[in-house]
Amino acid sequence: MMDRFAAEEPRILVVHHAQRQGVGAGFKSALQRAKFGAITLIPGDHAFQNKGIARMFKAAGAADIVITYRDNQSDRSLNRSFQSHALRFVLNCIFGFWLFDYHSMIIYPVKWLRQIPVKADGYGYQICSLISLLQLGLTHVQVPVSLNAELRGSSRALRPRTYLELGMTVFSLLRRAPIRHIDASQVPAQTERGPR
Repeated sequence: MMDRFAAEEPRILVVHHAQRQGVGAGFKSALQRAKFGAITLIPGDHAFQNKGIARMFKAAGAADIVITYRDNQSDRSLNRSFQSHALRFVLNCIFGFWLFDYHSMIIYPVKWLRQIPVKADGYGYQICSLISLLQLGLTHVQVPVSLNAELRGSSRALRPRTYLELGMTVFSLLRRAPIRHIDASQVPAQTERGPR
């Protein structure tokens, strides 16, 4: 289907991987080909309501990073909602950024994202990318978005393998040496955190 869209619209570029590599690998492929100053990933399963996506794009430029948070997670299953809140609490306690969400849509600055090592190919890519950028002192703003009704059995996010990968990502962030190869003079002087 996407190949058909690309044939009709020259601004669409479709990239195929020979083997399934995970959402993080797909995001990195897009990052390598990005031509503009910002990049985001919007799930293709219509997970988010359109008005929230529009609100996210309207906030672009308000800070270095636009971080959306799902304001109706309680509408999903109790188990999934609990696990999402628990993961957020753990990450906030460990890294101290006190975000409302770590796994919603994010608008990243391309020039900074290309300079940090993101080794996770699966769902951990977003935690690694976001925390690394915040640790550099980039500013952020948080924007609410709403989820559409969840389809039963539609998500692979709760699989044990996903939790193992997320745990390994957090562990790697804690044990890695500080990022030193980025020119600190290029980081904006005003690095106040966005509204929470």
